[in-house]
Amino acid sequence: MNGLSPGQSVTLSVSHTTYPCDLSVITCSVPCLTLTQSTFNQIAPICAGDNPPNLPSTSLEGFDGTWTPSVIDNTITRTYLFTPNTNECARPQSMTITVNPDSPGFSDFTICSGNSAPTLDTTSPTGVTGIWDPRTVDEFNSDSYTFIPDTGQCATEQTIEVTVIPSNTLVDFNWTVTEAFFQSSNVFEYVASGTHSITVTDQAGCSMPITKTDILVINYPKYFTPNNDGFNDYWNVKELDTQPNAYIRIFDRYGKFLKQISPNGDGWNGSYNGYFLPADDYWFVIRYIENNAVKEFKSHFSLKR
Repeated sequence: MNGLSPGQSVTLSVSHTTYPCDLSVITCSVPCLTLTQSTFNQIAPICAGDNPPNLPSTSLEGFDGTWTPSVIDNTITRTYLFTPNTNECARPQSMTITVNPDSPGFSDFTICSGNSAPTLDTTSPTGVTGIWDPRTVDEFNSDSYTFIPDTGQCATEQTIEVTVIPSNTLVDFNWTVTEAFFQSSNVFEYVASGTHSITVTDQAGCSMPITKTDILVINYPKYFTPNNDGFNDYWNVKELDTQPNAYIRIFDRYGKFLKQISPNGDGWNGSYNGYFLPADDYWFVIRYIENNAVKEFKSHFSLKR
């Protein structure tokens, strides 16, 4: 067959010239020898909320097709895909359409009284250029500042609040142990044994951080089970085994002295004068050295049978 074009759909009727047969009808497409890339003129950026243009249904080469999504979203930047119709010898094409936000994207901020005031940036986080009113930050008084975009841009004016903290203001503090996460509480739980540092910062950032180093944390067993099964039969504070002069004194709940042990020894097996003591809470006093000074720590633990 002559005069056909690639991609063209053809319907054929087939019959036998000698024998009477039912007429057969078939439809087929002429194969595409090559696929041509669909191209379009880039749609210019639009402003958020503006009425967007329609996506072109025909490419510059004359290929018809459909877009996914079919309508431009005027709230966000996104990519759209053009799919040629099945009878077109064309490749799909994508187009990213930029939607410029209407807000410059500045944020309120806080400074400390008397500190050097930051310069107000004339280019916003979203790329909008403009000027400020007032143009400079007052380093002693809280105030409002309005950003006015240059003409020809999508953005609207934006006002931010700059808070100035007076030098005599009471502030809250953040605490951290050995470069862990900062927290507002000065109580730390589940801290590993060993030497640590503590850093304190005010939440407003108006003062220099204060760091205290060489703070010794001692963890001790909260209970032991002296039943001669080979597990947890002795109570001791092994975290002090690097201090040969440290010692631990153990008392019953009434203050009666029972035993003195060394962190380098086996510990206490729950007995007194050869007799095993009952299950109960027992108290202890640790004397140790920290920063060349004698320190004392008191607490209690449980004997379980």
